[in-house]
Amino acid sequence: MKTLFCLTLVGVFAANIASAQFVINSSSGLFDPSFRGAANTTWFGWGSGKFDGLTNNELIDNPAPSFGTTTLGVSFTQSTAFDILSSGNNIYTAGAPATDLLLTIPTSGTPGSGFTTLIIQGKTAFGSYGVAPAFNDIAGVSASYAQGNNLLGVGQFWAKYEIAGNLSSYDLAITLAENSNTSIAELEVDTYWSATGFSTDVTVVPEPTSLALLGLGSFAGLVLKKRSGKV
Repeated sequence: MKTLFCLTLVGVFAANIASAQFVINSSSGLFDPSFRGAANTTWFGWGSGKFDGLTNNELIDNPAPSFGTTTLGVSFTQSTAFDILSSGNNIYTAGAPATDLLLTIPTSGTPGSGFTTLIIQGKTAFGSYGVAPAFNDIAGVSASYAQGNNLLGVGQFWAKYEIAGNLSSYDLAITLAENSNTSIAELEVDTYWSATGFSTDVTVVPEPTSLALLGLGSFAGLVLKKRSGKV
């Protein structure tokens, strides 16, 4: 009975998270995609305080990536000349007009063939999002998107594009709404090309009922242990 009860709870929780590999609510930071560092991948990003460019003008004017393994072909700018950086050189859009973050994302594939996966992640400096960034289509493809607070109470997002074929680079506009109080203190981009299919990496934010079931499972396990004298 004990084994059956535990397996039932695990089965219910697994059904709720489907095939997810990453759960935002259970994380303490951005995820490392399973393909990172493999052949036909690129990876780059900007950490906290690294969003100002070559000149200290409070604008995103093509700062060099502050981490990752890819620099060639990367471009990062903004569509307006309005200051959207905080005093700590993180993105913060209080009082700002609608602005696009403009990314050129290089890939490492065979142009015109295969399957290209792009994953863009970000998180706030602290707290939830005011208004989340909006991810525009790439080559007519919309992003699958997940957003929530992680274990540290920090807002975190994940956007994934699955694009048939391959180009040597893709242009992406991430729209920050007017007066949105949107914060981004870390931004990370991974790409993966395969001749046979897209990456299966996904992320979710479980519904409250799923989290409650997980908690129920932990509680039930504790009760069973106490009854068996193992606590």
